[in-house]
Amino acid sequence: MAYPILNATDTEDMFTLLRYVNNVMHQLFFPVMLLVIGAISLIGSLLAGKPIYKAITYTGFICSVLGIILSLMNFLSFNYMYFCFFLTAIGIILTRFAEAPS
Repeated sequence: MAYPILNATDTEDMFTLLRYVNNVMHQLFFPVMLLVIGAISLIGSLLAGKPIYKAITYTGFICSVLGIILSLMNFLSFNYMYFCFFLTAIGIILTRFAEAPS
């Protein structure tokens, strides 16, 4: 399997370089980066003392914003962006149930 060769025109700006990296990794670079950013924000929220339902909502929102930006730049498939929206919705539902009066 031959990979595209990096040349001087592939490094002329950051957008072209990131597009090259994403193509070499078979369109999996940004989904993995989104997963890592989500994991870091979830663990950071939990370590800051937030309940799990608020941490999931926060992580889903951060990943949704990044997913929208990356999808508009054609770095990320829309399916990953929709998964982030789903994660945010699950967090909102959990927050609603956890904070509902009994």
